[in-house]
Amino acid sequence: MPRRQNYLGFGVALAAIFATGVFASVGLTSPPCQAKHGTCATATPTTTTTATTAATPTPTTTTTATPTTTTSTTTTTTTTAAPTPTTTTTTATTTAAPPTIVSQLVTPEGATIQVYSDAVGGWTAQKIYDLLAPNAYQLSLIGPALTIKVSAQWASSTTTSVNLVGGVYTGYKANTYLQANGTSAFSNQPDAIIAHEYGHAWSLYHLYITQQGDWTSYLRARGLAGNTNLDTSYMWNRKEILAEDYRLLFGTTSAQNEMTQMNYLIPDARQVAGLKTFLSDTWG
Repeated sequence: MPRRQNYLGFGVALAAIFATGVFASVGLTSPPCQAKHGTCATATPTTTTTATTAATPTPTTTTTATPTTTTSTTTTTTTTAAPTPTTTTTTATTTAAPPTIVSQLVTPEGATIQVYSDAVGGWTAQKIYDLLAPNAYQLSLIGPALTIKVSAQWASSTTTSVNLVGGVYTGYKANTYLQANGTSAFSNQPDAIIAHEYGHAWSLYHLYITQQGDWTSYLRARGLAGNTNLDTSYMWNRKEILAEDYRLLFGTTSAQNEMTQMNYLIPDARQVAGLKTFLSDTWG
């Protein structure tokens, strides 16, 4: 009976444990089997009770990794050069007003003299006439067909025009240009230049109107007929030789002395016998 009490006490204790819901690890030791006959009751096996505290389950957080998207961006940088600015250069072109006639005279012989505003040297139409008159043989004949222009812009020269109608030369005109710019031959040797240029106007008048374009008589009188050098250069130009003959034979002393004869390879006109008479009586 005492052993039974022990079991009873164990049962009460075990029941109390289960009633509390607390499990502890209790070791049961089987008492030694004392039965000598029969079967001993099997001892209650040792039960290991592990008290499990049910913890609140930790919520599983599933982190879904955001896939890394690698975007390969190729940036093409195009550097556009700034357009070269268009530079417009405006060149102001100052066009000088053409020279105007500031002095004009129609001589008693009918020649027209015009002095332009750009002429240098204080020239007037009257001064030009005063220079011309003593150097102009037969001015009353040549005058009506002659215009003299004095300006800084034109080289000293003489141009002529004539009409050829039915094989006959008529309508002769001559324009003489005298360059008065302060440094020209005319500015420095006015008598020689005006006599030479008037010599063109006079001699070509007679070439066309009197001789009807025939050079034969003059070339013979001058000793140049058949000379192969004629018209091969400026110095040998027959018109220039004749104008120089006029200057040296009909020009003033100043006109003769201011310049030597252009063509130095032929005799001086003043040394050619009968040349002056031929020019005044036959040619002209």
